[in-house]
Amino acid sequence: MALLLACESSKQQPTPQVATRVLISTTESTLAPGERTTLFAFVEGLGLDNREVSWTLQGPGMLSPGGGRQAVYQADATSTGMVTVVATSVADSRVSATQQLTLAAASTDSIQTFLYDPVCTDQSCRSSVPAGDSARVLVRVKSTYEVASVVARVPDTDREAVLPHLPEPTLSEYFEGRLALQGISQGVHPLEIVVTDTRGNTRVTQARLVVDRPPKGAREAPRSPRIAVSGPLPVLATCTDDGPGCVLELRVRDSPDALARATTRLDTVVDLSAYANSGLYMDLTVSDALGQTERQTMTTSVVANPGLQRVTSVPGVLLDADETRLLFAPRETEGRLPIGLVLQDRASGSIVTTTAPANAPVSSWWLTSIGAVFVLEHALTNPPPMGALFALHGDTGALTTLEPDTRFAVSGVRAAGDYVVWSQGIFLKVRQLSTGTTVTVNLNPSSSASNDVAENGLVAYSLNGTIFTRHGGETHQLTHNVASSFPRTDGTRVVFQQPDARGWTFLTLWTGTSLEALTQPSPVLVSASRKYEVRAGWIAYTDAVDNGPEQVWLRSPTGEVRKVSDFATSSRVEALTADGRVAVRTGSGAQERLLVSREDGTLQDLGLVEGPARWLDGAWHVLWADTLFRVVP
Repeated sequence: MALLLACESSKQQPTPQVATRVLISTTESTLAPGERTTLFAFVEGLGLDNREVSWTLQGPGMLSPGGGRQAVYQADATSTGMVTVVATSVADSRVSATQQLTLAAASTDSIQTFLYDPVCTDQSCRSSVPAGDSARVLVRVKSTYEVASVVARVPDTDREAVLPHLPEPTLSEYFEGRLALQGISQGVHPLEIVVTDTRGNTRVTQARLVVDRPPKGAREAPRSPRIAVSGPLPVLATCTDDGPGCVLELRVRDSPDALARATTRLDTVVDLSAYANSGLYMDLTVSDALGQTERQTMTTSVVANPGLQRVTSVPGVLLDADETRLLFAPRETEGRLPIGLVLQDRASGSIVTTTAPANAPVSSWWLTSIGAVFVLEHALTNPPPMGALFALHGDTGALTTLEPDTRFAVSGVRAAGDYVVWSQGIFLKVRQLSTGTTVTVNLNPSSSASNDVAENGLVAYSLNGTIFTRHGGETHQLTHNVASSFPRTDGTRVVFQQPDARGWTFLTLWTGTSLEALTQPSPVLVSASRKYEVRAGWIAYTDAVDNGPEQVWLRSPTGEVRKVSDFATSSRVEALTADGRVAVRTGSGAQERLLVSREDGTLQDLGLVEGPARWLDGAWHVLWADTLFRVVP
């Protein structure tokens, strides 16, 4: 694979892999006859691949190495005095460290202490990581008398923590808490566990721990968690650490070779053409001198599609776009729900960011006349409540709570132009965003979760299986049967699903004066999403003729109907323009293709394309990850 480096790339190469020192932690440094202690070794060295050590013992007792970085020392039954344990770097035998252990006489204490965290990260003491700004301290205490207190402290500092009992009755011998270590320098430090019983007996267990905060990486480009790459990709990232430095490495996951590697600052351009038209995970890993790492993953689509021309990219995931604005999320949940929303002016590049809680995912969103409308789900802070509905004002960034009643989540939210409609409890509500006027319709005792609103403010909704419209204070009932649902409207016409005598559903059109059947009955009830759209008199919908695959059909404002797709796999409506152009999806899963109608009505096959299609600036566009693409012939 080709690797294109920036002009200063020769200055970015990390320092050679050299071990510089060894740090040793231990669970206890003073031992009675027969007692054990566990030792861990941390080999310091930037970019070091081999951090194992070899262990040797100078003095009596038995040393049992294990795992390359761990050893268990057991004192013998008779010796006193000092022993020395030596840990030598396997990568460089010139680099080593020693740990002295004190062998004391047999203890008559009524207290025995066994330290786990922060020296050990599991109760079997098989692994360890350095402590950061705070450390979990886990201690097991066996005492003849009731334990009055357990305190963890760093000698010669003011850092100490009282460790309370674990609440589970079966773990009554265990004490756990957190010890603040802010301001403690990187390196090896003594740790004391002081146990006092109700009779005034005290046992001080001395240990040693390694303090080293994990490195922190800052990715300036690309910043989005998902990216679509159509050419050389600039990458700019930096890292900081409290040790002697940090290394950044960019790698395609599971690839044996790194794309780029640098110390402290990575400023490069990578060529991903070897992965053309494929998806991959690209990992930016930051590591410090002790081998602690932080990884940031970019889900990457390498786009080599001659039908797509890059227009612009944003520092997040694109959600929507119109002629003047882009709406994107700077972060996502693992399930790809947006976290936070940002409005960007396409001409100036200026942005407006929501002040919504940082960890509250957005479940639905719309661009509107004043900015955007969105729903927050499972908010982790209060306010807002689960299902809160907000308007983002694009001129000021201010948030308006559209639904002040927080007892119930909102549903059936739809927005168009200057209007938004939603259901909450037994009420249907319509708001004109520019004036802030909300009209409430009492649907008692039922509710409607199936609504739509047009740019002129006409609302279509389903109540108890009957379709209604409301506009200018007047309500009209369109049907009188049960189970009609999922209305879609352009302000005059309404398309919805309606059952026949068998319970099979078909699409029905309200022309503004009468009802007409659009499709044949089907035994499957489906939502309106990707099945039918109405705009400026044009209607795009799907119909399966003679039990064949679903195809997309187009009805003109004057009533002419033509078949748009004729594929062996079922097709769906992706988007519909005001002049009757249609974007179509066909296939399923990883084989789903996007096709868009040309001026003559034929379809241009764009192949395997992710992201929604939008009609902007007189052409089809695709919102793919962080990038807006224009469709070209």
